[in-house]
Amino acid sequence: MQTPNQQRSKRLPDSPLDNPVYKMAKVGDMSYQELAASLMSEFAMVLNKTLDDRLREKLDPILAALEGVKQEVECLQGMVSSLEHENFELKDKLRQSEDRDRRQNLRFVGFPLVQGENCFQSVTDFCCKTLGLEKVSINRAHRISKSPGAAIIANFIWDGEVQSILQASRARGRNVQQFVLPDFSRETVQLRAKLKPHLEAAKREGKRATIIMDYLLVDGKRWVLNQNGTNIELKQSTFGQFVTDGGSMR
Repeated sequence: MQTPNQQRSKRLPDSPLDNPVYKMAKVGDMSYQELAASLMSEFAMVLNKTLDDRLREKLDPILAALEGVKQEVECLQGMVSSLEHENFELKDKLRQSEDRDRRQNLRFVGFPLVQGENCFQSVTDFCCKTLGLEKVSINRAHRISKSPGAAIIANFIWDGEVQSILQASRARGRNVQQFVLPDFSRETVQLRAKLKPHLEAAKREGKRATIIMDYLLVDGKRWVLNQNGTNIELKQSTFGQFVTDGGSMR
């Protein structure tokens, strides 16, 4: 019969190297730290996969909804862009229509405001006596406003007279007190002001350039402002045909 000491000696290993846990820890020459790191890594992978699967179940419907919203936004952006372009074209056609209605108007600048004046007679005298025209067919004439220095606007019956008056006024040069300008819509006036820096740049480069109506003519080519009004592009103007040179800037 074995004593208790003998039984205990059979249950316990004689050396720590014979401990089963130690033997497991040394499988593949891995230390305790390496084994722990490996187990933690595997645990993290399992945990991440579980979390990913559960998060994906929650996120997939949200992502699908966001994709749908994104497509709707892109569609709406396209519609807005199209509407903006249509709006620009409608405004531009309206501007051109207003300018056509004004093409037989001229602005007479530099005429002092006097009490009881006759604008019709003032325009007639200037055209015949100063510009040297034989006669003019004025339909109506009046001041733009009652403020000092306000121009006189006159409407003429014949297009040919409008051109003759503008040419005669330009022939007098720039350093004169009284001169004549075409009558443009406010939008066209603003457009021409934006074209002026491009006109000056072209002239500095030695090119033949002038602003006619709503476009810039450089060496025989027409340049117009783009839709944003920020730059010019080579394009056929739709309104320049109505006045050949009467719209040139002073």
